[in-house]
Amino acid sequence: MRKVLALTVLVLLSGCGNPEAETDEQMTAEAEGRTMETPAAYDPDTLAWVQEGRTVEFGDREWLPAGVPINAPTMVPVGEFEGMELYAPADETAPYDRLFFHVGGDDWQMLEPTEPVPDTPAM
Repeated sequence: MRKVLALTVLVLLSGCGNPEAETDEQMTAEAEGRTMETPAAYDPDTLAWVQEGRTVEFGDREWLPAGVPINAPTMVPVGEFEGMELYAPADETAPYDRLFFHVGGDDWQMLEPTEPVPDTPAM
């Protein structure tokens, strides 16, 4: 009986600390029909900030959609706005000249700042 109990406890605990054990984020991604490698996609027409004519606020700047969605290079998450993940190309560093949000498949909507990056004073 002790061996059965010990084995049961071992089986139940085997997922703890296991990198293959599902996290809440993985389960949410699967429920939405995507993988962890596939970022959440957003329909611009359903985003409150788009419907209300507001700008995205990120990095002390304001951003607006620019052009049509494009097939973009490898993206990395850099922040979020109202629950929407914001991305930048993997080869760029802050301050960014452009941001993106995923609209589905390999397509990304570019966001451009409403004003250029302010000059940093010389030291």
